[in-house]
This record gives sequence, structure tokens and C-alpha cells, in this order.
Amino acid sequence: MATVGSPRDVTGMGPKATRIEIWTGRTVCEVLPSVGFMKTRPSLPWPLILALGALALVRPLLRILDARTGFDSPTSLPLIVTLVISAVWVAAVALSRTARPVLTLVLAGLAYAVFSILLSGLLSPLLDGELRGPLATPIAIVPVLTINAAWGLVTGVLALLVQRGALQRA
Repeated sequence: MATVGSPRDVTGMGPKATRIEIWTGRTVCEVLPSVGFMKTRPSLPWPLILALGALALVRPLLRILDARTGFDSPTSLPLIVTLVISAVWVAAVALSRTARPVLTLVLAGLAYAVFSILLSGLLSPLLDGELRGPLATPIAIVPVLTINAAWGLVTGVLALLVQRGALQRA
């Protein structure tokens, strides 16, 4: 059963435009006026998306620490860290019952890509004395975004499968 919140004015959309939130028990949906009828769309969990993208920064930070300390980490460490981050992403999105898990994790992957590009741009001049990474070779930005969006897509599909399995058991 859905409950409807009170209408709110939406600035910049005209004098009669309103935003109504509907709680469906799983997520808040926004109802926005359209031409002659109402459309609903679930809100995206932006704090979760950005937090998951930031969490994945553990990967490049571990690589930097490894290079700076001279610690000889196992060659499987990057793969293990990626799998742990992926498991956290899937669990966080599946357990929070996010309405659109695939889109949420694709955006988390893109957020991580942007964060890592910016981190590289900030830290490489400080640590190496020159700009390195995707900002130094802009053609590399597209593959970084593509690979991390694909990572989000795979984890998003897994989260969706976990959600569906949990809903069928309930």
C-alpha cells in the first residue's frame, strides 16, 4: 500500500507545479506533473551511490601505499580487494532494497571512475613530480569510465538477483 505525502512546490516549474512523494514501503517515488498525466519514478539514492564510489578508492590508495612503502604485497591483493568491494556494493544495494540496483551500481562505478581520475590528478604531481594518469592522457578517460561502468553493471545485476531471491523467500 502506498502512502502519499503532502504536495510541495517545485521552484522553477511554474505556479501550479508540485512534487509529491509516495512511500511504497520500499522506496520513495517522485510524482512529477507531465503533459496531461502524472509519471512516477523512484528516487536515486545519491548518498549511497557516492559513498560506494568513494569506498572503491581503497583500490588506488592501497596501490599507492604499496608503491611508497616498498611493501611486497601478494600479486592477488588487487583482485581480492576488488572482490571484497564488489561484495560490499552488492550487499549494500541488495539489503537496502534500492529500487533500481543496476542503475545505482552503474552510477557508483562511474562515481568511482571520476573520483579515481581526480585522485590521480591531485596525487601524481605530489608523489611523482608530474601529472600522470588519465588527465595526462585524456584518451584514457573513456576506457576508465567504461570499465568502471561495466563493473557497476555486473555488480548491479548481482544485487538485483540477490534482491529478487530475497523477495521470493519472503
